[in-house]
Amino acid sequence: MSIHVALYHKTQYTYDRPVGHGPHVVRLRPAPHCRTKILSYSLRISGGKHFLNWQQDPFSNWNGRLVLPDKMKEFSVAVEVRRRLRAEARAEQDSRGQHSDFRAPHACHSIANAQL
Repeated sequence: MSIHVALYHKTQYTYDRPVGHGPHVVRLRPAPHCRTKILSYSLRISGGKHFLNWQQDPFSNWNGRLVLPDKMKEFSVAVEVRRRLRAEARAEQDSRGQHSDFRAPHACHSIANAQL
């Protein structure tokens, strides 16, 4: 038994005049050690010309260094991820002595951690 889950997040900034931006660190990518199956992933950056370089930190999480060389009046970052979650049949007793037939898979932490 599996459930397909989709997550969409968009952050958008609008300015009254063109502004310059310094480098940003984007942490909106699934970790490679994630236990859930990633069906699809997309990251869209709009508002002007940009450069994005991905690096892994010592804990194997992805960090994107985003450079925006030109001034811009609008800037947005949108991320979408689709996952397949499976419930695993397993008879366990909880703290009250009740039997639990399913346990939820562990979640991945690094997908919704952004520094903009």
